[in-house]
Amino acid sequence: MARALLADLHRNLTRAGLARAELDEVVRGGGTNCTTRRFAQIGQASLALFAGDWAAARAGLPPAEPADGCAGGPDFLAIGTAVDLARHSGDPRDLETARRWLARDTDFAAGGLAVVGALRLARGQDPAAADAVRAWIAAHRDGTAQPEQMARVWGSTTPISDAAARGDWSGVVATAIAEHGVALTQPGVDRCPLPPPALEPARRVRRRRRVRGGRR
Repeated sequence: MARALLADLHRNLTRAGLARAELDEVVRGGGTNCTTRRFAQIGQASLALFAGDWAAARAGLPPAEPADGCAGGPDFLAIGTAVDLARHSGDPRDLETARRWLARDTDFAAGGLAVVGALRLARGQDPAAADAVRAWIAAHRDGTAQPEQMARVWGSTTPISDAAARGDWSGVVATAIAEHGVALTQPGVDRCPLPPPALEPARRVRRRRRVRGGRR
């Protein structure tokens, strides 16, 4: 299990190559028990999803129900990977897998992952699901357990992501203000000072500007 945890540390530090190498060793290891292998397979699927390889993510994610004798309770990374794979691919097989994983969140996050997951699978097309997420967040705003906190973050950012997917940038700002209760602009600032969605694409944009501008 130590090697799997090391891989998870690499993954959290965005060292995808190192994480992938360690996870591959864990999954292929002959002496790996089923609980550790399952943990590693979830990590592999998460990395594949992040890389945009839907087929590898689909193949790598283990079944929601662990095999007999194999420990494996609800897992936020697994649920998130299953849901976001279905959200991005739209494949009916992925939707069914995501729903099976979501059904496992009965008390892990006080049902929050199931509620938010349903909204993410709807991809902004289900107002009732959005209302259910808001109601859950309001009812669990003071929850201190980590799974509840993670579900609240997931739930509060999903409507913002949905608005961005529609190209509704004013809706992004309005939703962020409504969900988080803070203004995203300051007096004298004429645009929203949000950071770029990812550092690497931002670097590529800056390099292109230097080439096109000639002086930067």
